[in-house]
Amino acid sequence: MLLTLTVFLFSAAAFSKPVELFVTESGDKLEAVTVEVDCKRYYTDLYGALCLDLKPGVYTLKLSKISYEDVYVVVSVDEGGEASKVSVELVPSI
Repeated sequence: MLLTLTVFLFSAAAFSKPVELFVTESGDKLEAVTVEVDCKRYYTDLYGALCLDLKPGVYTLKLSKISYEDVYVVVSVDEGGEASKVSVELVPSI
């Protein structure tokens, strides 16, 4: 049973690809932005960065932070190649 689980985890990791996300406001790095993808929440670090390992497919990322407009970004992850880099600018809400 343990061997089967280990093989499954290894094979799932082999097909994921990193997506590097950078969030700013007026060029300044924006920390603690909530990023939702596939019903899971992640947060940007002190430098406005977040790295997600996603399997090939199309994903809609929802970025939100108090006092800012929500932003939706569609990311397409293909097999192989380099990491995808996505830059997003948040706008303060009025």
